[in-house]
Amino acid sequence: NGSPVVHMSFSRDGSWLATGSEDGSVRIWDVESWKLNSSLVTGDTHMITFVTFSPDGKRLAAASESEVDWTIRLWDTKAKILIGSPMTPDRREFSTIWTVLAFSPDGDTLASSSQDSHVITWNGVTVACTCAALPGHSNSVWSVAFCLGDSVIASAGGDWSIFLWSQNGECLNAESHGTVRSAAWSPDGKKLAVAAASRDSSGTLSLRFWDPRTGQPLGEPCQGVTSEIKMVVYSHDGRSLACVCKDNKVRIWDTETGTQIGEPFSGHSDSVSSVAFSPDGSKLVTGGWDRSLRVWDATTGKQLFDPVMHGSYVLSVAFSVDGKLVYSAGGDKGIHAWDSETGRRMGRPLKGHTKYINSIAVSRDGRHIVSGGEDETIRLWD
Repeated sequence: NGSPVVHMSFSRDGSWLATGSEDGSVRIWDVESWKLNSSLVTGDTHMITFVTFSPDGKRLAAASESEVDWTIRLWDTKAKILIGSPMTPDRREFSTIWTVLAFSPDGDTLASSSQDSHVITWNGVTVACTCAALPGHSNSVWSVAFCLGDSVIASAGGDWSIFLWSQNGECLNAESHGTVRSAAWSPDGKKLAVAAASRDSSGTLSLRFWDPRTGQPLGEPCQGVTSEIKMVVYSHDGRSLACVCKDNKVRIWDTETGTQIGEPFSGHSDSVSSVAFSPDGSKLVTGGWDRSLRVWDATTGKQLFDPVMHGSYVLSVAFSVDGKLVYSAGGDKGIHAWDSETGRRMGRPLKGHTKYINSIAVSRDGRHIVSGGEDETIRLWD
């Protein structure tokens, strides 16, 4: 790219990477070779703020912004041509900058959210508007996603609220959670975990599970939340929820009963930056600003071996597909592999980033690791 990249997105099968840039360019890259596959013509030089593939990878949607124009475009990725006409909302009703685009699982619907508090649905094949803006939010909408197949749209925004909508625009539920610190869907999409802190001086903290089909809470709020929750992560089977807390501890909750499992996982002397369950749910790995990586028994909270110390802060951790290895990355610019039972180093660090690494992830087949760094690069490792 000859201009700074503002947003990027992988196709669902991982074979393509789309990038949108400040100069209005949209490009598709072959992940295997990292060669440019296509450069899509936008027709202007307005900054691209968001790009996303349809689930089957046959279409690519992009949102752009300028002082006078906020447009959504849709391309046929095989023919490399624009589908229909660019869609721009009526400026008499909207003065917006798009924040997120999301396709429904079947690819037939495209949902958009914006800084002027609107959620709009579009035909995912023709980009024709399918319903008026969904009213309710009173501030910027920063997240929108489909759940339960194609039937429910969830949106969350700067007004401290979460809305659930049907595709025809009916509001199924709206809840104010105070300041929502973190939220996560269960692996089967049947539960939404929300951690929040009150906006008033009471300092009330909450963790609660919701049914997205009905928009109703599942049971009472979890009891015993004594420290603000910064991050929530589900186990692969959805039975446990790991909560990273402001007091540098990690707590595990049973998602069926809403009760805390065992004692808090205590050991980090500074903020915990990343957490991940092993595929079988028996272990938990954490990394923190205290430069340590720790592996725990997910049931007892006992550390399986002494902390593995790094030369700098640890920002991201992950398990291998078989659970035998844990990977870590962060301020020392390298990706490290460790035996998950003993903490023994496995091989040499993967080096290439010139600044610290923010995030790592392992492909589903276990063959690749992808990393993203402060050096503005994404790297794929074999």
